[in-house]
Amino acid sequence: MTTFLPTVTVVILSVLAVCNSELVPIDYDVDKADVMGDAVFTVPLPSDNDYSDQPDFTEGALCYEVQGKTGYSYNLISDRCVTVNSFYNKTTMESRANLIKAISVLVDGESGECHRVKVKRHHCHVYVDGNPLNGTFDSDGIRVQASNHGNKIFVSLPNCLEDGLPGMTLTISCSQAEGEEALELQVTYVDGVRSTSHGLLGQFWNINMTKEPYVGPYRGRQMSAEDKMYKVKILDPVKGDIVRSFLAELEQIQWDGNRLPCLYAGSSQGSSTSKDPDNGNVIEGRYSDYKMDHLSTIDFKYRKYKEGGQCETLDNDDSRPYGK
Repeated sequence: MTTFLPTVTVVILSVLAVCNSELVPIDYDVDKADVMGDAVFTVPLPSDNDYSDQPDFTEGALCYEVQGKTGYSYNLISDRCVTVNSFYNKTTMESRANLIKAISVLVDGESGECHRVKVKRHHCHVYVDGNPLNGTFDSDGIRVQASNHGNKIFVSLPNCLEDGLPGMTLTISCSQAEGEEALELQVTYVDGVRSTSHGLLGQFWNINMTKEPYVGPYRGRQMSAEDKMYKVKILDPVKGDIVRSFLAELEQIQWDGNRLPCLYAGSSQGSSTSKDPDNGNVIEGRYSDYKMDHLSTIDFKYRKYKEGGQCETLDNDDSRPYGK
């Protein structure tokens, strides 16, 4: 069993003909980790593991949803020096889906000072420390820059563990979902993130996972190898004990239409899809455990931002109208 340190990218394989095979360690490699549309998540699985017995799977991901509740903010990433939150708002389309309308990044700069980057979906407006972005912000180990067309925002953050090294790189895109403007978050580089990181997205970094073909009961029927079901186990990063397990179904297409394998798991809120004993929640706890009081705050049930950090005292007045 190996523990991975993601080195590049966020958004889920093939079926084994036998069910008594060894567990396959999943060494998570962040590469274009993604949150898009009506809050659908894609967490890439590494392509360097030995999948020779799975000819349909060369690279793929874990796919899950957390649709949340309209008008609330939810944490995506929480670690020692950084917090990334999203604001959910409803679409006017008939689907009644929630879209991500704002993203806030709170991060300790190299000086220890807290900085805030906020992107609102309307015309991709960007604010750094409360001020509209004018050109490029490059200070205190943080760089924020818009693309030439202004529809993508690139955010480079310091390393949480080692001074002077790059940490996380985010790409925030202003796109169309459900016929409306929405934000999409891609994590394109990660270093210095601990195995204890958390959030709806961050909890899948630096952890041990295993997958194995699943044959057993599922929603009142008996699954066979031909049903392309997998059992995924999340292991404690220190003790190696099983923290939780859930079932996922292999599809050969991802949320964004890429023809890549994806293990689809969980309900629309990241919870279990059945009461079968092997099928727990995809995310730890419930989606409501990740709700934030404001878009620009650090506290929630699984907070990992360090005690006494400068972002604890941040003034949240400018978080309105995305303040819930």
